Amino acid sequence: MIAVVMRLLCSIILAWLATGASTTRPTALTPAEVTALRASVVAADADRALDAIRKLNASGDPDARTAAAKLLDRDATMIRDDSAAAWGPYGALAKLRAAEAEAAPLRETAIAAAASLIKEPASRKAVRANYDRLQAIQTRLATGYVRPVRIAAALARRAELRAIAGVTANDDDALAQLAEKAWKVAPATVSEWMGPAPGADLTTPADAPLRGLWFHATSRRIEAYNHTLDSALNTAEIAHLKRLNAYREMLGLLPYELDARLTQSARRHSKEMFDLKYFSHWSPTPGHENYFFRDRLAGYPRGSSENITLGGWTGDDAFWFLFDSPGHHRAWLLPSDTAIGIGKWENAWTESFGAGPRMMLADRAERERATIAGEVLEPQKAELTRKKPRDLKEYKFYDSKGRDVTVDAFRAFPKE
Repeated sequence: MIAVVMRLLCSIILAWLATGASTTRPTALTPAEVTALRASVVAADADRALDAIRKLNASGDPDARTAAAKLLDRDATMIRDDSAAAWGPYGALAKLRAAEAEAAPLRETAIAAAASLIKEPASRKAVRANYDRLQAIQTRLATGYVRPVRIAAALARRAELRAIAGVTANDDDALAQLAEKAWKVAPATVSEWMGPAPGADLTTPADAPLRGLWFHATSRRIEAYNHTLDSALNTAEIAHLKRLNAYREMLGLLPYELDARLTQSARRHSKEMFDLKYFSHWSPTPGHENYFFRDRLAGYPRGSSENITLGGWTGDDAFWFLFDSPGHHRAWLLPSDTAIGIGKWENAWTESFGAGPRMMLADRAERERATIAGEVLEPQKAELTRKKPRDLKEYKFYDSKGRDVTVDAFRAFPKE
């Protein structure tokens, strides 16, 4: 009799766990929160829907089970449709390969033109034209890569959704095989590229046809990591980073990883230039004379270079000022640079570049050691900056040794 009762209890517990229930106390939600979450589960964005389902499930809401089952069905339909779209000489995969073939030589041309950029209208016009062509191709590439990436993401969440929905039927293997046959890459491989997995490297695949998708997935991984550090920047700095990283990606260079230490180095220098009315890579403050010292003082040991500009209140303004400046543009072309810090103060901008290990690949202990040194300078509220021109005749310009080399043309330039 006891054995029968025990088997019955075990069956009840297993059935309860299959519904996705937890031994933890349900999270209380207000009626308004429940209504908002129920609306989110039908969102076109699957990540948003999954997040809403998780929260409903944690609250004990019975709608979570139904919503999870619907997302499972929706994902399965999407995987089949996206796999079918890949086939044929005019299918999505063929179009993607054509865009990749077109991008490769244009990237080489664009990098060569940018590396030889001079302050001459024809030279700048050519580099801008390359930018426009690359941007158009990048749109085609992103359209092609989105399908295998979202297939991988859908397959990765199916086990969790089945647990919440209480569904035992499992067609994951069949869906994965269908996608791999269509897109010539295993969805699990794409998921691995997307991370995040501390300690995983960023080794380019040996199989050439996979390199474009690997590059796209890795760029999205860097983008997602940078998004976790948005609070370290103001809106103008975020816009500048996105514009700059989009350009790097168009050129076939991995985007910069945002580093809070380099951001402090950059912001401190921008603020000092604005406060002390000078414009230079050299600082008159003892111990802060060059970017290498400033980066170390902020806690970053492997600073590689620095860009500065005076003028431009928006992130896009600052980007185009530097884009048209040969030396600053060339600094963006170094594939060895992995990290960046962006610091704006009023209309003074500094980009601090680093060549250290990527923190998104570091384990928890390594990240905890990579802390900002010194006082943290919070970002200026972009909407509260004065947006008024300053008389540049008040400014000093120093060379790398701290000598005043302010030229007459700079002194005569009345307003920014």
